[in-house]
Amino acid sequence: MYPFERFTEGAKQALTRAQEEAVAANLPYIGTEHLALALARDDGVAGRILRDLGVTYEGMKAQIGSVLDSAEKPGPARIIPTSRVKRVMEVALQEATSAGAEHVGTEHLLAALLVEAEGVAAQAFDELGATLPKVRRAIRAGLGDRAAQRAGIIEASSVAQQTGNPPVPGAPVGTSSSLGVAMMRAGQLAKEEGSTDIRADHLIRAIAATDTADLRGTLDKLGLAPEATVRALTVPEEIRRLGLAAQSARVEHAAAFAAGGVAATHAVEEAMRRGREYSEAVSRWLGEGHGP
Repeated sequence: MYPFERFTEGAKQALTRAQEEAVAANLPYIGTEHLALALARDDGVAGRILRDLGVTYEGMKAQIGSVLDSAEKPGPARIIPTSRVKRVMEVALQEATSAGAEHVGTEHLLAALLVEAEGVAAQAFDELGATLPKVRRAIRAGLGDRAAQRAGIIEASSVAQQTGNPPVPGAPVGTSSSLGVAMMRAGQLAKEEGSTDIRADHLIRAIAATDTADLRGTLDKLGLAPEATVRALTVPEEIRRLGLAAQSARVEHAAAFAAGGVAATHAVEEAMRRGREYSEAVSRWLGEGHGP
């Protein structure tokens, strides 16, 4: 039993298409090769990554045929490839959890196919040049682009130039490049602490640590010394350890989410308990020295 509510609609559609590929091939199982073909037809993140790497549906189908032709034919006693697909789904959950994503997307399924290196799909992808390092770099780049757009780091004028459309009146204003750097640094601080969110203290600390005239001048206007601000907003080591423990719980228990039933319940409870301990510690720390 898998927690399919944690899969995006795109990921669910990919699993449905994988079944269609198996049916079209007149096979009684869904193998990693069928999921790979489904992702090659994907209109979402995984499909874009594969197309950027030069992998097409037709090319993938030909390469899979080549791998299967050269592979040893399974005998009756051999475990059918469906067991690998189950493992791929578990790994996809781990990939999503370790990336701090609430849902499993097609990109996580793609990475999982490559992690499960013994499958037909991984061999075919490797022959076509779609290796795990390349795919992970593409996923990180895509996440960075989306985060930058949400944060307003890509300026409105830049977007207008790329699309060829004039700026829309009333559209959100972009941010300065120095604040963009601070935003990225704030994300790093959150990650180093095991936090899934960028808090205000992360951003202010990142601004204080960014040595640019405009940000430093803003702090000066407020009477805040950058070095003192960084010291004041650096979380105590015991809180950082709680955050990293919560992060580890999310990653370590990812496989248990896929098991369903009691195992999944216990995994969720443990991850939530760790998360609450961390959140409460942060709240106490940020609330020190303030009245009710």
